[in-house]
Amino acid sequence: VKINGVLAPLYSVSDVNGQQINLQVPFEAAGSTDPLDIEISQNGLSAWVTQVKTKSTAPGIFTVDGARGAIQHAADYGLVTPASPAEKGEVVVLYGTGMGWVNPAVPSGMPAPPAPLSVTTMTPTVTIGRQGAEVLFSGPVSGFVGLYQLNVRVPQNVASGDQDVVVSFPPYWECCDVAMSLRTVRVDSKPVKLFVR
Repeated sequence: VKINGVLAPLYSVSDVNGQQINLQVPFEAAGSTDPLDIEISQNGLSAWVTQVKTKSTAPGIFTVDGARGAIQHAADYGLVTPASPAEKGEVVVLYGTGMGWVNPAVPSGMPAPPAPLSVTTMTPTVTIGRQGAEVLFSGPVSGFVGLYQLNVRVPQNVASGDQDVVVSFPPYWECCDVAMSLRTVRVDSKPVKLFVR
């Protein structure tokens, strides 16, 4: 698969309700043009498939069951669950994707190295139960491709119980609406649940 002429790292090609290709959109293809051209080649035959619009970030938090976040206690890396809730003031670790550029850069398709640690070039805003949470670290997980880690302190003033966690990045300008004018687009993850005691 080529995206704007750049080979995309492939992670799986399978027959799931037709053909499915899992890939990483290469950083090297971003910023050249938008929308991006996607071309698929197999056995010497190529087909232009589609164009896709891009964003500098498109955050998503992984879940363990479709609703509850893949969130760990930073102290022991145990999973946060209703039976093992997060405490107010505790540091928890969120795992996600789509957090954008990092510095130092990690080449597309390569796992993030253990040193030096890369960090996202933009620090996200994280809310837990609509309360701002302190972000202590935001960057790729060493040894993985495209997997990001956010170390976040649970706010002291958050309510107890199941709370929504949302990762947000600064809004960006997008062209164009029906009137051909620029519009501001928010960049928020879908909420996931975190149980707080």
